[in-house]
Amino acid sequence: MAPPGRLHNKILEMIAVIGLDESTTLLPTDPELLSEQLSGLNNVALAPQILAAVSGNIAIFPAMSQRPDPTYPPILRRTVSTSESFNQKRSQSVVLPKRKNTRMNGVMVGDVDGIAVLRRTITRRYSCRQVDFVKDSEAETVVKPLELPLNIETLMSLTTLCFPDECFVSVSNCTDTLRYLVLTDIVGTRTYAVSLCCYIRRHIYRDSNGFWRCGESLSSPNTGSRFDDKQIVFVPQCYVFISRSPYFTVMKDCLSRLVQKLKGSHDEWQQLLKEFALQLSMTPIPPPGCVYTQFQLYDVVMTIPAPCGQGRLPVDFNLGIVFQCLDSQTVLLIMTAIMTQQRLLFLSSSYVVLTLVIESFVHFLFPFHWNLTCVPLLPLSLLELVEAPGTFIMGCHIRHRHLVEDIEGLVTINLDNGTAIPCATIDLPLLPVNAVKIFKASIRRTIFPVETWRLEKLSTFGYEETRLAELKERNKLNAELSSIFLEFMVNLFRNLLMHISPEKRFFHREQFLEAVGDYDRPFYELFFTTDLFAAFLKERLDKKQDLWTERILRNKPLSRNSIVGTTTCSYERPWVRTGLCRNAFSLGNLMSDALDINVSGADAETVVTFKLPNFLYGLSHLYLDNCYQEVSLAVSGCDPLSDRHSTYLYLRGMFSAARNKKLSALEDFCSLATVSHKLFPIEFVLDILSSMSEKERQEFESSELFYKSAILREVQAINSTRSLHDDKPIVMELNKIPEKDIDLQWFVELLEMLQICSDAGTAERLFHSLTLGRADVVDPLTFEEFYKCWKDNEVQVHQTIQHLDPLDCVLKTSKLIKCCFGTGHILLTQNRLLYMEEGFIKIRPIVDFVDVKSIEKVQQRTFFREQWGIKIQRLDKREKSFQVSFREETHKWYLLIHEMWSGKILSEETKDPSVLHLAMQNVLIVDAYLHSGEAEISSHYRESIEMSPSLCYYMSKKTSKIKETNELLIKRLDPNAFESKRFAVESVLYTDGYRMKNPDRTDNIGSRIWCGMTNGKVRVFDMEAPFQEYHLFLARNKVKCMLLCPENEVWASSFDLTICIIENLPLVACNRIIQCHSEQIMDMVLSNDSRFVYAAAMNGKVMVWNVETKQKLNELDVIGDGNLRQILCHKDALWCCTHDKLLSVSFDGKVLGKMSFSDQCSSLSHLECFAITSQNEIWICFGGKSHVWICDLESLQRKTNFEVQGGGIGVIVCVQNKVWIGTKDGMLLLIDQESYATDVELIAHSDAICSAFVVDAVQQRVVTGSGCRDGKVAVWQWPLSGKK
Repeated sequence: MAPPGRLHNKILEMIAVIGLDESTTLLPTDPELLSEQLSGLNNVALAPQILAAVSGNIAIFPAMSQRPDPTYPPILRRTVSTSESFNQKRSQSVVLPKRKNTRMNGVMVGDVDGIAVLRRTITRRYSCRQVDFVKDSEAETVVKPLELPLNIETLMSLTTLCFPDECFVSVSNCTDTLRYLVLTDIVGTRTYAVSLCCYIRRHIYRDSNGFWRCGESLSSPNTGSRFDDKQIVFVPQCYVFISRSPYFTVMKDCLSRLVQKLKGSHDEWQQLLKEFALQLSMTPIPPPGCVYTQFQLYDVVMTIPAPCGQGRLPVDFNLGIVFQCLDSQTVLLIMTAIMTQQRLLFLSSSYVVLTLVIESFVHFLFPFHWNLTCVPLLPLSLLELVEAPGTFIMGCHIRHRHLVEDIEGLVTINLDNGTAIPCATIDLPLLPVNAVKIFKASIRRTIFPVETWRLEKLSTFGYEETRLAELKERNKLNAELSSIFLEFMVNLFRNLLMHISPEKRFFHREQFLEAVGDYDRPFYELFFTTDLFAAFLKERLDKKQDLWTERILRNKPLSRNSIVGTTTCSYERPWVRTGLCRNAFSLGNLMSDALDINVSGADAETVVTFKLPNFLYGLSHLYLDNCYQEVSLAVSGCDPLSDRHSTYLYLRGMFSAARNKKLSALEDFCSLATVSHKLFPIEFVLDILSSMSEKERQEFESSELFYKSAILREVQAINSTRSLHDDKPIVMELNKIPEKDIDLQWFVELLEMLQICSDAGTAERLFHSLTLGRADVVDPLTFEEFYKCWKDNEVQVHQTIQHLDPLDCVLKTSKLIKCCFGTGHILLTQNRLLYMEEGFIKIRPIVDFVDVKSIEKVQQRTFFREQWGIKIQRLDKREKSFQVSFREETHKWYLLIHEMWSGKILSEETKDPSVLHLAMQNVLIVDAYLHSGEAEISSHYRESIEMSPSLCYYMSKKTSKIKETNELLIKRLDPNAFESKRFAVESVLYTDGYRMKNPDRTDNIGSRIWCGMTNGKVRVFDMEAPFQEYHLFLARNKVKCMLLCPENEVWASSFDLTICIIENLPLVACNRIIQCHSEQIMDMVLSNDSRFVYAAAMNGKVMVWNVETKQKLNELDVIGDGNLRQILCHKDALWCCTHDKLLSVSFDGKVLGKMSFSDQCSSLSHLECFAITSQNEIWICFGGKSHVWICDLESLQRKTNFEVQGGGIGVIVCVQNKVWIGTKDGMLLLIDQESYATDVELIAHSDAICSAFVVDAVQQRVVTGSGCRDGKVAVWQWPLSGKK
């Protein structure tokens, strides 16, 4: 983090000057020439020196002085104390002894007859950041600690990179030249620089020791008339602008204007350099969005564009330069080489093109990050690095091609002729063909208006409109290209999230490879071994949300042809193993759909600029205060929901932190999270919190911000969780079965990682069966045999998949058998039995499970002997029963068929599709268990037949035969499907669908069921495709309430004190967080006009939020003693329910009426919920006892009371003339509002009903959610009025 007085998101890290001047000796780089008496310096390579290094904190001119400039930065108005510093460690002042040679920051400064000479040394830079401001009287002995942002090794490399073709003086003036540099330190941190080399007219002479030296600069042609022509030369000086962000165009513009200023007054170059560095070190880079920052440098207005997306580095040069040099096929070959981590060498006759093309490829690589060696500009003196082992991307001038063309193991890219030639020893895999087709089609539609000759020219000024137009066109093209490459990466790894388990830190590599085609597999197999993929996988396991994951969600298929081949767009696994499914979504399906290329970044028409105040060097200590005031005016003058408001909050927080106003900065960042959670600077906020002194921490913890800033506590939790994940290794495949005994916990984890099952109950039953109930561990040989049998069955059934109907998923294929159809094989699928004749690719249906009446084992007499067989009786008595004998496998097949039939029937009766998939899972487990029991090494050898019925869960499972339940139930959904632990559904919501139209296609988005879980997740199901599931991770605690607000926004409140706002159409995960509550939020309701949201906390406070602006309007303290449970908005009052009272409160907080139940609560337990009916009655329910009190709405007097069946009441809702009451034993009671009689009793769930939601009269549906033992959602149809 930047020290006090310095900006964190500044554009300039430091500026350096490399070259020669009057303070340096002109020393040849060749040591042998030092002793010779050179007659001149023509064509003699000289050693450039560091003439200046200036950051926002320190100015060093090492060739002229031993110490940093004591007058820089200008005198501040106060002394910065240790407690105000952002560093935890106190740095020590440096006392320099007065001696001939002094080592400063790794730079040896010595004297040659009083003239400083810079020599290279290898030492570390000072790591301290605090500045000790000292008095002028102490300046001779005490100086500030060195605070250069670059270490000495990187700084010294500038002397070579700025002069890649050696440093020479010239007898004639030379054209100013630009170099774009990328600097990487030892830990991989990358900085970016632009070097502008100009030539200064000077005279040269020999000193008394015979060394050549520079004299004063001759700024005009007439000033050197007293010198001999041979003594007048042009000496090079490079000005290097260094930044943490690759704003190459902005850096070039600023350097161009600085050099113009210097040429007019070169004698003042040190002062101009300090003014330049100080201003730009206080100039902020905007966050991603639609606001560009603008500042005036001398007489020119400069603009810093915002990055094109969260998580991506900014790009302000034209990315189209890549396609000016290379065609799309060559670009794809280079992308393949980069992604497979080959050794790449770029060649070009232009150093500028080298850097920009390489940086473009690094940008196109997103969401992958190139953290390996990257040297876009390799000077001649370092050309031997090309022979170094390892992975790298390097670039050198094409004139050196003859030196590198014979090096083994290189992919050589010639940017001049547009070719890329891999070495003969490199075998590059081919990219997946469908992703390549989409990419090429998108590139063909793109226009590239790039003029490469402009890149090497200095910036010109005076044509402001032209420059803004060029900026607009460049940003438009860059956004389109960035989007095309992002879509390319999405298409390459679209199904990756299906095969990872963040909780287990596991990636099922083998399963992913099985799902891709044979043609595409070599690329993925090689790519999965790279460091690029390892870093990317770690981010996915950490559940990182970036542009890639957003695009995955946006382009997620909107419908499915089969429930078997469905996938989930989440960090969860698919319903059924991919190897068993034909219809798993793949890139082949993409070609039939015209995907939208959604241009990222701000629309050029909506871009606004924030103009920074004018900078005055003498008043620089007031500059940050002025910036803070300007951005505060901008915050108050724009729409609180606009993107501009988010940007202004971000900038104001950064200015506050630079002014050392930490609480003010934290307050702005917390406000930012409520508007745009993506812009919240997590790492920077963590730095602020960790840098607080004890006094500041106490002040912070006692402030109101601390109690209301749940986002800060979330940040700390994320940081601790991340450190735990860093210590946990990532498992990509299980090549070897564990060699030690496997206990139950490890056994469950192994089954989940191997995707055998993730249901805890099923895993425990299998564990008990493998150990025969006699041991606490499974021996590794038994587990290995079981897993081997599981895989063998998968391979066997895979051979028949291509001949099946898409709706069928083969679970088991029999050996050769004889039946009434002939000799062939029986195929068991999830829906029916099939017959495949031996020797023919022909499938005949035997019977659908829904048409089966009974399945039993019978004795069959053959010509040779009696044997057991299976008889399947159909419901239709006119059709014959089907009999078949599987010989020694008859018992196994009886269990498999019976379990699958039972699961299918139960799934149909309960309208719960997840039951079908669990039954399929059980069939596969029973088959592997019985097969492995035939091996002598298994612990269940010869006892598997007796233990196997315990694995057939649905054979003994009976359904309710209540007619009303089956009639009113539409379907069930299981948000806990394939979870190792089940969670309660705390809240449910129903949202309507819509039709999305574009020029290429029309898609129907179905109505959605939203499930808020106790683990903080929100699961969203499409009612038209119930297996299309979205998984939104919201909070660290239960999601208690969800509310549909205008503009298709869903407000979800959590017990972590936050309200998350999710866009429903299209579905976008939490992009805003509201957090002002200091207690858990129990309930939320909309006002009658849908303009306000009332959020009730447990402590009795109700906050009023404006739905449009998301701003808090009021805070009502309705109940002083807390325990607020439910609120309801009815007519002109807000009704509030606590554990022992019910209140009617006006919208301004005044209590209108009150009912106390303190006496009744002693015998009837606490109040649980209430509802107001159309009969002007209040129905009040008690939680511990199933008692209902009915009171008059006007007089608040009790009219009657009665008791219902059940062990307590959980929820109550009103539907037309019925009241629906959900009990804690899973019953759903429909009670008439007039007669108070129970009309219908529904067996809704196997656990308490925790939540309910009433859909509008058009949909005529009610949605209920249950406790963790059931953990399911049921959708019910309203009965007609008067129907019983």
